[in-house]
Amino acid sequence: DFVDPNTRTIKVRAVVANPQRVLKGEMFVNGDIAGPVEEGVLVPAPAVFLVGDRHFVFVEEGKGRFTRTEVARDGEVDGKVAVRAGLKPGTRVVTAGSLLLQQMLEAQAGG
Repeated sequence: DFVDPNTRTIKVRAVVANPQRVLKGEMFVNGDIAGPVEEGVLVPAPAVFLVGDRHFVFVEEGKGRFTRTEVARDGEVDGKVAVRAGLKPGTRVVTAGSLLLQQMLEAQAGG
């Protein structure tokens, strides 16, 4: 639950095969953690955005009409996010331009 603000890293303890002894203690590494994908709808990661502490997507309601919809997300694997609540399979979501739509929504609400 803690990210070091100086190094922007998280310490992890793991057991990994290291037969050539390439990995050393206290070494910094980048890695992917593989695991089962949670059940839910998979959407491209750029479709999901954060407002405060809540996650949203823009759902296509019709030609040129979109609705911001709150979702409950799980992990991300290979550029896809598992959404466990808030979307039904087959729902069309905005995958690029969500920031622009969010700015337009905020401008509309403020004026």
